[in-house]
Amino acid sequence: MSEESKNVDEGGTHKLFKQGAEARLYLSTFLGRKCVVKERFKKTYRHPDLDDRLTKERMRGELRGILRCKNIGEMKKKHYLLLD
Repeated sequence: MSEESKNVDEGGTHKLFKQGAEARLYLSTFLGRKCVVKERFKKTYRHPDLDDRLTKERMRGELRGILRCKNIGEMKKKHYLLLD
């Protein structure tokens, strides 16, 4: 399957719209609403323990930023799910 489009368990698809060094961003739908799905991928050149630690630190940092924005009233979008 191409990286451009991935099947989702519910029969929908994710459409790749951006890829960076740390993750891929997909446009999709969730509960009938448009959403963005962020998929972090493993770095095969890093030691697995280091990769896990860095990924968790980055995810925590993103979550802290989201919570700060929400607490000051700047968060207009909903966040549905965060998986490790």
